[in-house]
Amino acid sequence: MNGRTLEGVRGAADTAATVAEAGLGPGTGASAPAEASCGRPFRVLAVVPLFHPSQAIWKRWISWAAGVDRLLLFDNTPDAREPAAWCPAPSGNVTYVAAGGNRGVAVAFNAAARMAACGDCTHILTLDQDSVPPPDLAVTLFRSLPSAEWLRTGLVGPQHAREDIRLDERVGTAPVEGLMSSGCLVNLDAWRAVGGYNEQFFMDHVDSDFCLRLRRAGYQIVCCNQVVMPHRLGASRVHVLLGRRFLVNHHPPARRYTMARNTVGLCHLYGRDFPGLRRRHARELTGVAIKILLFEHRKGTQLIAIIRGLWDGFRGRQSLEQAHADSPHADP
Repeated sequence: MNGRTLEGVRGAADTAATVAEAGLGPGTGASAPAEASCGRPFRVLAVVPLFHPSQAIWKRWISWAAGVDRLLLFDNTPDAREPAAWCPAPSGNVTYVAAGGNRGVAVAFNAAARMAACGDCTHILTLDQDSVPPPDLAVTLFRSLPSAEWLRTGLVGPQHAREDIRLDERVGTAPVEGLMSSGCLVNLDAWRAVGGYNEQFFMDHVDSDFCLRLRRAGYQIVCCNQVVMPHRLGASRVHVLLGRRFLVNHHPPARRYTMARNTVGLCHLYGRDFPGLRRRHARELTGVAIKILLFEHRKGTQLIAIIRGLWDGFRGRQSLEQAHADSPHADP
């Protein structure tokens, strides 16, 4: 990997020396005038994994960066070209890292956490390139809990507005079993305690795995109900059958494969600690198969991809890079 701030300072995500070189000292973005649970001032580094981003996406994130202390744009595009030539950055708190290939979201999140720790940040904010977060998202999520409550909190995140999710209309915060990674404010102390994100999961179920390990370690996952972010899964579309609406994701076969394979891995790792996990994911996979049969094209190809994923999962095969070499980035 190689990287640099968009003002021209070279850097990389893996070492403290490069983090310092990239300028990850005191930030220039806005942050909350409060203290984190460790007694240090609240400081946050936001991370956006990118995959073939458009110029509009670049400009949107660079203009959004004023709302955080640091912003890491982690580009998973194979043979990514240097963006600074055609999309100059107006602020010095943006760091760009070219991963040299599709390394997955877990690698991006772990790189961000290491950079944040070296830059004296207390939290990271995990996003995806299609997220539309409010400019004060990090501060709002941090202030949703008393500082002392962060001692036992792994992450706080928003509600996600989707066609198949009913929003919780209660005001305030509520403990939940898990959250999608987009828009989550992660406690770096908790990230260290559980060993970071599992990079073997590459993309699918990265957030599920992380939340399960946080809960197993005694941390709570909290949803901030008053913050709602729109979220779209891949090329999802709503289909109507017999008067009922069904959200169908229309993922490519490579994505179907890794989702199925990682589901098996997730159940194998945490099935004993969390009764009902296997049953819930079995229902979800059954629902996916039914939607494929009813609504999707290339039904055989899609179902074979799922069967292969399940088979490789049961065999304990964990290498994802090949299957995802050319797959578009999306949230789990």
